[in-house]
Amino acid sequence: MQPLILASGSIYRAKQLKSIGLEFSIIKPNVQESMLSGESPKSMALRLAKLKALAVGAKNPNALVIGADQVVDVNGFMLGKPGNYDHAVAQLKKQSGQNITLHTACAIVSVKNNRRPVIQAEVTVANILFKEITDQQIHRYISKDKPFNCAGSFKIESLGIAFCELIICEDHTSLIGLPLISVIRMLRKFDYEVL
Repeated sequence: MQPLILASGSIYRAKQLKSIGLEFSIIKPNVQESMLSGESPKSMALRLAKLKALAVGAKNPNALVIGADQVVDVNGFMLGKPGNYDHAVAQLKKQSGQNITLHTACAIVSVKNNRRPVIQAEVTVANILFKEITDQQIHRYISKDKPFNCAGSFKIESLGIAFCELIICEDHTSLIGLPLISVIRMLRKFDYEVL
């Protein structure tokens, strides 16, 4: 089997892959995560997941490279990683009491013998009803969870779940950052079996 590489600096995505028994290495991609004019949240997540996998795949021929990205959509407004405290506060205020959509994209790239890359990619969608949250709750949460590298400024796998009233999704693992049902399905297309 081809060696696996996770094109991500996310410890959460690495934990997810380890949880299904995969052996892999980690290489953080050098990709500019910016929105293109007129781009939908789904398209942005998919494009960035592919870019991350392709960036690492180009330097690692004969490996299967997994890239992923998440984008939060709040009434047509996209939220990525806040990067700092003030942006996290603003993002959480924007989501308070709203129905949000979390787009989690995953791409797997194979570049064999310097040929044209073969790409498999999917997007998993989760709909989340956010509770009404107070400024005090926002500040307390940010000081505890420090969600500066998380799309939408909340870590659903930890204290961020307290903001959720209801979650509807096809793959709960996508909420953490890597839709494992999609990963397993796409790996099979490359003749890579998990079991």
